[in-house]
Amino acid sequence: IAYRLAVNNALFSAETDPSEVLRLCEENGISYLVYSTQLPGDESQLGNMLLVYDSPSVRIYQLPA
Repeated sequence: IAYRLAVNNALFSAETDPSEVLRLCEENGISYLVYSTQLPGDESQLGNMLLVYDSPSVRIYQLPA
């Protein structure tokens, strides 16, 4: 559980390099990331991903193919 929490925290941290986000997703079998404005975190590091859903409170990003 501690590892998954650390990965999640890294994925939604503005301090994480976008290439590291992609690496973490690939290593953990993640194809989509769901960002919620209702939870702490940042999405600036997800700019290399395709935004596939956008609403006022949720955005879903897809990893590049």
